[in-house]
Amino acid sequence: MTLANKGALLNITYYYYYIINSDIKARLGKARCAFAKLQTIWKSNQYTTKTKIRLYNNIVKYILLYGSEFWRVVTGDMTKTNAFQMDV
Repeated sequence: MTLANKGALLNITYYYYYIINSDIKARLGKARCAFAKLQTIWKSNQYTTKTKIRLYNNIVKYILLYGSEFWRVVTGDMTKTNAFQMDV
């Protein structure tokens, strides 16, 4: 492989990582927004804890993980998604 080919491959890899990293950041933002919109439900005593957990799993986690099967996850990205779930 020539130096030019290695440089092109490096540029493609960096660009791919940039796209994935920006997608993860966007997903985290959208999931935070969805979680915030459900604050009235979280604070309400009308719904059981089981119902609230089901809403979280079906709405917030779905938004967070949509398209994640195509992510090339590195340790930093995994830490961000785990930190989000620990914060909420």
